Amino acid sequence: MASIKIALSGGKHLYLLGIYRPPGSVLEEALTRISTALEMFPSNNTPICMVGDLNVDSLNTSKEKENRALNNILASFDMHRANLPPTRVTSTSESSIDVVCSNLNPRNFSIKVIHEHISDHSGQLCTLDIPAKTKTEPILTRRQVSDQNLSQLKTLLAEESWVNVYQTADVSESLSNLVRTLTLALDASCPYKKSRSKRPRLRSFQYDPDVDVLKASFLQAQNRFLLTGRECDKLEANRRKKSYDLKLKSSRRAASEKVISESSNKTKAIWSIVNSERRACAEPREITWKLNVSNKVVEDPKMVADCFNEYFTSIAGETLKANTSQRTTLPIQLLQPATDYGLVSFHPTTTDEVRCIIRSLKPTPSTGVDDISSRLLKFCEGELCPPLADIINKSLAQAIFPGSMKIAKVYPLHKKGKN
Repeated sequence: MASIKIALSGGKHLYLLGIYRPPGSVLEEALTRISTALEMFPSNNTPICMVGDLNVDSLNTSKEKENRALNNILASFDMHRANLPPTRVTSTSESSIDVVCSNLNPRNFSIKVIHEHISDHSGQLCTLDIPAKTKTEPILTRRQVSDQNLSQLKTLLAEESWVNVYQTADVSESLSNLVRTLTLALDASCPYKKSRSKRPRLRSFQYDPDVDVLKASFLQAQNRFLLTGRECDKLEANRRKKSYDLKLKSSRRAASEKVISESSNKTKAIWSIVNSERRACAEPREITWKLNVSNKVVEDPKMVADCFNEYFTSIAGETLKANTSQRTTLPIQLLQPATDYGLVSFHPTTTDEVRCIIRSLKPTPSTGVDDISSRLLKFCEGELCPPLADIINKSLAQAIFPGSMKIAKVYPLHKKGKN
């Protein structure tokens, strides 16, 4: 028994399993080994093909029990055995003891029996038509936060009296009422919409007709050199290739200069050209996640995300626990503050102070778990400053920081490199 893993285009793989069972061996042991081998292959729609001499005759009706046992094993892996004509022909018998099994659709593979007369077995030429892996862009769900929608949101918030915020004594509940009211207004004015992220298209150039002439001339000289192998033909091909490359480079430079000169935003046009050239030169590669957790490699994306989530949610507590265990008890006189910072009490904030803080924020679209961005705050500062000032004063007066404000989003971003 032997297996081969073949890399295909589009990040897919084909697993081939070659088997042979001697006529006198026990079929149950052979099926157990085949099952063990198939369990080692991925089961996420990975194409598998098993070929070989299993000595289970599909044409012999007296071997129905053996055929049923083989089919049951194959069915547990969503595989089936192809119907073959006699593959071993002697002067006294004809049998089909060779197998070609796969989990592909029968329409996607064909088998041709070849009689080479090398032995009493015939050959099987198996052609697999494996569908290419189509890469679909992920579906994103985001709010439609346009200026028109934000204006509608501002109108809705202006009609709010915020009674559920002002008349609630508990700061956490007051904050929850604010977020709930704001979320309802967001759902009405800036609804969620599903969309697919679009890849930036590479720029297309309109080349000078002379480029095509030089290209055809170079290809003609290159084909002549491949046929003759003469040194003079090689030099001529190199000369024509150099002329073609120089003309192509000058045409691309002229096209880029035209795009920049006709653009109203020169900086954006320049960076668009630079990025398009970088994407054209970059080699396409399949991004796979591999995480080493306790000397065990984790490849499943969901398990990788769970490992990151567990790490970032527990590292702070573990670090504090480790530092606490190493901390030694100091004398009481050493615990006295060395400097008096003069911070005795907080003063209540005002609407104007909250407005100044909001105006100092950068208008970014990123949000927390409350789905409120700094861009939204700056756009609706006049409507949100009074309830925010009330919640801040309640937090200072009650010495309570709302628990919902302690929850943060953590995105592990892989910058570059293999590790």
